[in-house]
Parts: sequence; C-alpha cells; structure tokens
Amino acid sequence: MSDITIYKEQMEKCSHCAFCQAFCPVFEAELLETFMPRARMEIARACLVENTLPHSARVSEVIDRCLLCGRCTKGCPGGVPVEAITAAARSALYPHGKGGPLRRHMLRHFCQNRGLLGLHRQAANLASRKGWSPLPQAGEKLFADQYAGNWPSKNGTPRARAVYFAGCAANSLYTDTADATLKVLTRNGIEVNVIKEMVCCGMPAYASGDSDLLMECIRKNVEALANADADVILTECSTCGMFLKQKAPMLLPQDDPLAQKAKDLAPKIFEVTDYLAQVGLIAAPGRLEATVTYHIPCHSAWTPTFDDAPNKLLAQIPGVEMVQMADPNACCGAGGSFFADFADTAQKILDKKMADIKGTKASLCVTQCPACRTYIQSGADAPETMHPIRLLAKSYE
Repeated sequence: MSDITIYKEQMEKCSHCAFCQAFCPVFEAELLETFMPRARMEIARACLVENTLPHSARVSEVIDRCLLCGRCTKGCPGGVPVEAITAAARSALYPHGKGGPLRRHMLRHFCQNRGLLGLHRQAANLASRKGWSPLPQAGEKLFADQYAGNWPSKNGTPRARAVYFAGCAANSLYTDTADATLKVLTRNGIEVNVIKEMVCCGMPAYASGDSDLLMECIRKNVEALANADADVILTECSTCGMFLKQKAPMLLPQDDPLAQKAKDLAPKIFEVTDYLAQVGLIAAPGRLEATVTYHIPCHSAWTPTFDDAPNKLLAQIPGVEMVQMADPNACCGAGGSFFADFADTAQKILDKKMADIKGTKASLCVTQCPACRTYIQSGADAPETMHPIRLLAKSYE
C-alpha cells in the first residue's frame, strides 16, 4: 500500500472548493463538516504527514467513516486522489489491518480462500439464520472448487477465450451468480477457464489497511492471470474488476517484476455484462415478464461503457421492461463492511436509495455489486435483487 507521505504535494493541491461535499454519501447523510472528504484528507495530513495533530479515537473514526466509493476523486476539479489518500491513511493507522486479532484472522482466511469455509462458514450461516447478518447462507463448496477447469463454448468454435475471476461473494455466497456467468458465457460462444488457485482481488485488505495481505493477494492473482492463455479476463463483480484493472497496477511497486504484467493485463479486464454488451449476444434470450430497475455501483467508472451495459443486455429479453430510478448512481451505503461498522450512517444512505427504488415500482432490482445486492435486499419491502447476468441466465432457462 502506498506510503501516505508520497501524497503530500497532491494534498497541497486541494483548493478547498468543497466540490467534494456534493459527491460524498457520508457527508450527505451526516451533514457534518468533519466527514467531508477534504476535511478527512486535512485530518490525515495533519496527523500522519505533518504530525501536528495527535492520533486519537476521533481521528480514526473520521478516517474510517468513508465508503472508499471514489466519488470525491472523480468529482475533484484538481484531480486530488482523495480516496487513495484515505486508504493510505488507514494503512498508516493500522499497519497490520483494522480491528482485533479475530477480525484480522477472519479477513485473511476470507481473502485467501475467496470466500467462507469451515468454521467461518458455519459461524456466518448461524448469524444469517438468526437474523444477525443480512448475508445469505454460504454453500458447502466454493464455486471455483466445483467448476475449476476449461469450459468449452456451446456454439462451436469459440469467439474468445476467457478467464473467469469469480469474486469472493460469487465464489462463496452468491454462487447462483457465478453459475449464471459460466452458463451465459458458454452459451454465447465464449470458452471459459475457471482457475481454482486465485484469491481475493484485495479490496477488503485495501479498505482495512492490511498492506501485507493486500500485496499477497495482488501478486498471487497477477501471476496466475499472466500465466493464463486468455483473450479476456471477466468478473461479475464491479469492485473486483476495478481493483484488478486499476488498483493492482498502481499499488505494485514499479520495480516489482509483476508490475509490468499487471499493466499488460489491465486492457483485458471487463465486467461480464459490459463485455457481453460490447461483443453482442449470439443466443437469443427467451421471454420473461419483469419490471426491472438498475442500481449502478459506485465502482463503475473503470470502463466508460459499464453504466449502460445491463440496460442494453436486459432490454433484449422479451417481456422485460427497464425503468430508471431518479438517481441510479446514488450510493446504497453498503461499502463492503461499512454498513456493519457504521450502521447508523449506512442506514440513512440506504433509506434514500430504497425510496428511489420503490418509486420505480419495479418488481426486480439488478446490480453488479454483491455488497450492494446484500444491503439493498435487506431494506424494508425491497424487491428481489440480483446480478443482471442471473436474469439473463433465467431467460435462457
């Protein structure tokens, strides 16, 4: 993870224009100056770069009460990488990762296995059954363990050879999404390679400040992907795609032998619905009757065609009506584990999102982010929520 001191000059570029407040879901929910992105950055600079502010529990809370959605960075007219600075601040505050030994152990186990296994799976499933957690129950086996290997195109000579990187949630919790991804791709002339040995993309470690775990994940994945013979690398998770395509090449030290490999891989990485919308479907979808609205995840700007891809694909299903929210890009408040760490703030953000979703009167909500799916589904009177690739798979069924 980047040393926060390398951002000193970029922090000084902040003109205090306060444009970032218009992009920050946390500030909008709390209306507190301290939680504005520029204020968070100034606190990080004073405490961790200039050493003029002592570290305190309040400093940690301000640094932690951030979704790392990246909206402030996208909206900054000066191009200050506020989100990356916040992540670097967490790395400085928590050299071994945020939380106590148990939380750090569970995070490492989750990342290394790309999901929940063993006692961790049993504990998570108990929490789900008791209503203590909005997460679904994890399956007995991971998707990659069951489906590792090459899967041929079902339409003769393949149009492309793809490595499918199943995110942690799809690999463990939402295996219906991973299964749908494999079926839709092979049905549309794509040969798919599922690599069992890959690990988490690294985003949870990045968010918690655990630099060692982060670099371990990045290096293992880059090595595996670089050795794979593939035209494209596809993932169903918006955050995984962003992290593999944008963050991995930036976070690897430039003298690392894998740094160039990560850069070479970046142009091959796509979210699955975005890729299919670009190359087109060759298998015609069957009829489904559904009114569908689309929640655009925060981590979508890593490709310019991402935001509209599900609309283009799902509009091809006879009987499906796409209805747009007033603000489909608005954050839902999930932010990985943010909704658990800061439930009060997250709920305020979710309430606004749920009002927008309900206003569409849609029977189904689709999104490519599993954290968004989980949190939206937990909202009061929420419609059924799924990945758009699952709806496309249902049309083939």
